[in-house]
Amino acid sequence: MIRDRGNIKWTSMMLPEHVKLLRTHEEEADRMEQPHMDEQKQEEWEELLCEAMAENRMLRIDCYKDGRIVQVEGAVHFLDEIKKEIRIITVSGQRAAVKTASITEMRFSE
Repeated sequence: MIRDRGNIKWTSMMLPEHVKLLRTHEEEADRMEQPHMDEQKQEEWEELLCEAMAENRMLRIDCYKDGRIVQVEGAVHFLDEIKKEIRIITVSGQRAAVKTASITEMRFSE
């Protein structure tokens, strides 16, 4: 069986501008648009937040950031309704702020 090196063998014959253009195209292909959240889902998340804060339970939150979905896991420290963000103390002990508009999914950690 012949092992092929894929695009690596062709990049040496390409102009640097073409290589750069191909890489930016690949990065843009990985990006996605921010999903829209519906009101029912938002109400479920509010109940989940209240329960997590009352019982000091860990949450796993997926949020949209720069065209990708990023996952944050930790305990809810504070809910800032003025800035519209949730402040979390992560599993590693660091503080993180998640904008409520960027949340795509929220659930209890297992």
